[in-house]
Amino acid sequence: MQLPIAIMSFDRPHYLERVIHSVLRQTDCSPFEPVFFLFQDGAKSPRTGAMATETTLINRSIDVFKKYFPDGFIVNSDFNLGVAMNFDRAERVLFEDNKFDAAIFLEDDMLLQPHYFSTMGALLNIAFSRDDIGMFSAYGFRNTTPLVEQRARERELCLMDEHNWAFGITREAWAARDKVLRWYLDLISDIDYRTRGDRNPQLRGLQRALGRGGKGYLTSQDSMKNLACEVLGIHRINTFTNNACYIGRVGEHSTEDKFRLGGYANTVLYDRPHVDFDVPSSEALRLQRIGLLNR
Repeated sequence: MQLPIAIMSFDRPHYLERVIHSVLRQTDCSPFEPVFFLFQDGAKSPRTGAMATETTLINRSIDVFKKYFPDGFIVNSDFNLGVAMNFDRAERVLFEDNKFDAAIFLEDDMLLQPHYFSTMGALLNIAFSRDDIGMFSAYGFRNTTPLVEQRARERELCLMDEHNWAFGITREAWAARDKVLRWYLDLISDIDYRTRGDRNPQLRGLQRALGRGGKGYLTSQDSMKNLACEVLGIHRINTFTNNACYIGRVGEHSTEDKFRLGGYANTVLYDRPHVDFDVPSSEALRLQRIGLLNR
């Protein structure tokens, strides 16, 4: 089957090129044939006219993608959409316009191990076989887990944490989630994403209406998508092993201090391909989710 690989990009061409190099090193993409898309955000706010970044960085990012994927598809933007609306655009292009059954989304700050796509192929098959599993990733449970422990627990699957990094999602799960998330996207579609705090009262009200909210619930697009999945009973599975490395020292949601505190420079990467997993029952995943919520 053809599977779109959506690469989300803004103004970090130096990161983007490193990520693309890790994509090109993939050793096995079965059971899918990758089709590469670049969803490039723009520089200028359509509301204020303020420049969110330099146009030269946008152009360099596009040039990097063209260099390595001359036959890839580039979906550009004349204006700055922000993270949430750029993702929304990508999902609609892939699932509504092109009717793909699933997609993998990569941002420009996650380096993949050479076996990442083969692992994701195994997780994709699991998601297709289970109505309660709709999202999947292989970036790992805890980035500093010693390699000996990862090898002992390589068959384990757990839940994704708050980060939706280098993930896949089925069209069915996206369509269900979109019906819940639409309220959130409507609330932030006419403002600059980084100023969404101005709408916190409405966003908190939406969270309460969905039966969640309070401590631990942010208003970022990842957090709201995760909340929507929880409400729907859609599980987001992840490997215990660390098959990708976060490099985002500076970005929309990252700073040097956050990067250091997260220990990302000390990530212990898994060193071999693995595609056989013990898949938890829906009840086991539900209990795991409750445990994460009560931490």
